[in-house]
Amino acid sequence: MSIQKERQSERQTKVLGRICSFTASNDDLFSVLVPLSFLLLVVLALLGKAAEMAVVAGFSAVCMAFLRLENFSEFSGVGFSAKLRDVAKKVEAMAVRETEVDADDVSDAQFGKIATIQVSAQEREALQAIEDSPFTFRTATGLAQNLELSVSAVRQLMAGLEEKGLASQIVTSRRSIAWNITAQGRNYLLSMAK
Repeated sequence: MSIQKERQSERQTKVLGRICSFTASNDDLFSVLVPLSFLLLVVLALLGKAAEMAVVAGFSAVCMAFLRLENFSEFSGVGFSAKLRDVAKKVEAMAVRETEVDADDVSDAQFGKIATIQVSAQEREALQAIEDSPFTFRTATGLAQNLELSVSAVRQLMAGLEEKGLASQIVTSRRSIAWNITAQGRNYLLSMAK
């Protein structure tokens, strides 16, 4: 039991050291902010300071939310709202789409690794349909029309491609799902063309 307490004490000391030297991660700051905020709220409650409690609780909540932004897909409060996770996926998808793949830049070892991924003929057609499209993101309905499959069959195909890391999905502004090809997916198609 004392070894466990020693390790916890060492970890706390390291976290506080990183915070003081301004090298702390968001996780370090979060692990300090939560108990500190709770302790401050308890003290203010015991003193009967309701207004101060509200201010501290609001400030703490906003700080904790900003420390964990990568975990939110949507954030709103006090006139501020943002969709975060999907924005990063959209930017990455557009960067992949707008970047020309140079076969000379991709080594044979990478092609060999990508070529070992088991992809069915229909999955390959779905990837090619996304790559050849003028759109960066394709819906199940659009892909179903291109591939002459049902929407549910396309969703199953795309789920398989996502698991293999060849495609990625986002939720559109209309709350529907759309897919894009990943850099690995483009490299896979390029390796199949070699």
